[in-house]
Amino acid sequence: MIESSPKKAKFIWLAIFLLIPSVLFAGYAINSYYQKTADKPKISDQISASSSSIPEKPKPKVITPTTLSLNSLFFGDVFWGRYVDDWSQASSLKYSYPFSGLSSFDRQNYQAWIADLECPVTSTYISSAKQDDLLKFSCPTGYVPEAAKWFNAFTLANNHTDNMQEVDGLGQTRANLEASKIQYFGHFDNAFRDTSGKAEICEVVSLPSAQVFPELKENEVRQESSFLIPVALCGYHNVFKLPTQSDLDVIEEYSKYLPTIVMPHQGQEYKVTADGLQQSYFRQMLDLGADAVIGDHPHVVQNTEAYKGKLIVYSMGNFIFDQQVSPSNRQSVAVNLNFNFKMDANLQKWLEISQGCLKFKDNCLKLAQDQNLTKPKFSLTVDLIPTDNSNKLAKKADPTVAGQVLKQAKWADTKTKLDYSYTQK
Repeated sequence: MIESSPKKAKFIWLAIFLLIPSVLFAGYAINSYYQKTADKPKISDQISASSSSIPEKPKPKVITPTTLSLNSLFFGDVFWGRYVDDWSQASSLKYSYPFSGLSSFDRQNYQAWIADLECPVTSTYISSAKQDDLLKFSCPTGYVPEAAKWFNAFTLANNHTDNMQEVDGLGQTRANLEASKIQYFGHFDNAFRDTSGKAEICEVVSLPSAQVFPELKENEVRQESSFLIPVALCGYHNVFKLPTQSDLDVIEEYSKYLPTIVMPHQGQEYKVTADGLQQSYFRQMLDLGADAVIGDHPHVVQNTEAYKGKLIVYSMGNFIFDQQVSPSNRQSVAVNLNFNFKMDANLQKWLEISQGCLKFKDNCLKLAQDQNLTKPKFSLTVDLIPTDNSNKLAKKADPTVAGQVLKQAKWADTKTKLDYSYTQK
C-alpha cells in the first residue's frame, strides 16, 4: 500500500482553495447574463410588436357579375354520312375532316353552337351508294367525338332521324350523343308521348355563359365562376305531317319560364322562298311565346322575316352536307343569337338548378314551376353569318358569297324591323 505524502495532500487542498472562488465567480456571471437576457425583449417579440403597429390591409371585395352573356350560333343541316364519309376516309384527317374548316367561325367567341343533325348515328352503317339509292341516311359513330368539340346540342326532329329504326336508330343516336356530352331535343314524330304523357318536342338544355362585370375599383376582385344558362329548345318535324294545335301548345309551356328557340323542319326542298304553310305555322310559334323561329329542311337559304319584331329564318340551308350540285346547295346562314341576362335573384335560382338541366327529359321545368320562378330578364341581339360548303368543306363564306347569301335571305330588310332592344318582362 502506497501512502500519500504530506506535501502532495497539502498541494491538493491548496488547489481546491484557489479553485472555489473561480467557480463561484463563473456561476455569478452566468446567472447575471441569463437574468439580463430574460429581461430583454426577444427579437421575435420585437418583430411581432412592430408588425402589430402596421394596420392590416383589408380583404379584397368580391364583385359578382351584373350580366351573363350567351353568344350562340345556330347552323343548318349537318350530315356526315354518305359521300361526306367517303371524302373524310379518303383524307388524312379521317373523322375530323368535316369539321376542319370550322375554325374560320372563331369558335372561341361563342358559348354555344346548335344545329340540325339530319342523320341517325348507329353502329350499323350502310354504304354511300345504298344511302343514295334509297335516300336512307346512315352516319358512323366515329364522328361524334369530333362533333362534340364544336357543337353543344342538336335537334333530332327531321325526316331522316328514323331511317335506321330497324336497329333503334333514334335510341342509338341519343346514346352516342350522350356519351360525348352533346345535348339534343326533338323527335321525328311530333305526336310521340312518353309513358308519362310528356311530348319530346321541347327540352331544357343548359348552355355555358360568359360573365360581364362592372369596372373594378381599388381592392376589388371578380368572382370567377362557371354558370350554365337554361334555355328551352324545341324541334318540330313537319315534312310528312303538320303539327296539331296540341303539339304547338307545348311551346307555351316552356316560353312562360324560359328563353325559347324553335327549330321546325319544314318547307319545299330547293325553293328559295318560304311557302304559305311555313309562314302560317312559324308565326304561330312566335305567337305562343317563342323568341325566335329558325327553320331548315329545304337545303337552300330561304327568306327571313321580322314578325311582331321577332326573327323568323325560314331555312338556313346546308351547313355540313354532301350536296355539291349548285351554289345554293353549298351555301347557308348561321344565325347568331346573343343573349344578355340580367343577374338578379330570379336568375340566381335558375343558375342553382341549371346543372340538372344537362340530362335528357330532366325535371327542370317542374322545378321552376314548383319554385315559382319566372322567365329570366334578358336582351337579345341578332345577326346572320353566311357559310359556304364549296370544295366539300364547310367554312365561313368570303365577302362575295356572303353578299349573295344575305341578299337571298332578304336580311337587310328583316334586320331593320327586328325589335329585340326590350328587356324581357
